[in-house]
Amino acid sequence: MKKKQNIIDKLKTIYHQKRGVYLNDSSVLKEIKINDDQVTCTFYEIPGSMEINELRPVIEEQLFQCNWVNELEIKLAISPITKSKKPKGLSNVQKIIAVSSCKGGVGKSTIALNIATAFHLNGANVGLFDADIHGPSLPTLITPSSLGHTESDTYLPPFINHDIKLMSYGYIQESETQPAILRGPIASNVLKQLLLNTDWGNLDVLIIDCPPGTGDILLTITQELELDSAVIITTPHELSYVDVKKGIEMFKKVNVPIASIIENMSYFTDPNTNEKHSIFGKGRLIPTAKTYNISHWLELPINQALASYNNKKTPYLLTGTPDELSQYKSLVNHLAWLSETSNEEPLMQIDHDNKTQTLTITHENHQQEIDFKLLRSECQCAYCVDEISREKKLDINKIDPNITISKCFNVGRYAIGIEWNEYNHIHHSMYPIETIIQMKTMDKTSK
Repeated sequence: MKKKQNIIDKLKTIYHQKRGVYLNDSSVLKEIKINDDQVTCTFYEIPGSMEINELRPVIEEQLFQCNWVNELEIKLAISPITKSKKPKGLSNVQKIIAVSSCKGGVGKSTIALNIATAFHLNGANVGLFDADIHGPSLPTLITPSSLGHTESDTYLPPFINHDIKLMSYGYIQESETQPAILRGPIASNVLKQLLLNTDWGNLDVLIIDCPPGTGDILLTITQELELDSAVIITTPHELSYVDVKKGIEMFKKVNVPIASIIENMSYFTDPNTNEKHSIFGKGRLIPTAKTYNISHWLELPINQALASYNNKKTPYLLTGTPDELSQYKSLVNHLAWLSETSNEEPLMQIDHDNKTQTLTITHENHQQEIDFKLLRSECQCAYCVDEISREKKLDINKIDPNITISKCFNVGRYAIGIEWNEYNHIHHSMYPIETIIQMKTMDKTSK
């Protein structure tokens, strides 16, 4: 018992930056086993994190100060997981991270693959989904080495390369050179089928390589999924930052936290002098990050080895330099911890009572009731509001007096969906959380 207390006292001196506690805390320390002069400490770690490994030299230094300790083993255990609600097909995926640029040609897909590879190198089970239906990039970057396993007749097995699960429309279309000529709604349906009908199995993180722009597919992603975070990719060019700002504003509207801005091709390093040359300009990254209160940013250099890399059998980062590995592993460590340390407000809680025809909202520890008729009258769909003039087409006096709600559901991270039953027909409405909060005020004022 005295020996164990010696170990605990030493661990009390080592601080875990991400958890905000010392290593003797039960949220970090799982168990201590002692066999004579041999000590085994098992610490909780989240998939993709390097925190305990980075503290390993300090742990060893402190524990070997106990004269009786001759052997020390440090083990890692996965932190207890709090499951979040995800659509069928992604129920065993713990984190979903979007990689977006809102502009083509900035190296987004290459960085997405490198991020997925870095998560794998940090010990996480990872998947990479190519969400660009019209111009999939993943087949150009990596060739699957095997096919995953599925026991379902309705699910597609993922493709696999170096234990990274992959899926892209480019892997399943008849010809790599055949363009996907699809209208927006059809492309969005193809996206949903591929994403939700792939048997991803148990994943610690799923990386979604988003298409350029802020169109139908990106909107579908933010509506179908509660994204944990987004990584924004840009280049130093002014035109790229114009589009990046639009993308950041879009993610803000749908309540997806921006984890990092990565400026790709930020500079070129002269191999003879090690001098950095900002050949595409500089000075936009940090001001943009500060303007949008994004605390993490990263500059990636122009990389000749990466630009000329053509081995589609092996992800580039597995052949990368120590500096490249360190940079990406540090990035995914940040991404792994972002949602763990986030103090974001959860989506509002909503309950409905069809007898009283009231919706009860709990938000920020406040409750408010909204009348069904008032809520239904604020529907903004094309049946209820003219899409051009934005004038209401729905007459509040003609709403079914016996209207009921069949179900309420979250739409991504930013809205609430309502399925109404009126005049024996089903009608769907979507209300951004901000709108519902304002309606609480309207309702309170009206009373």
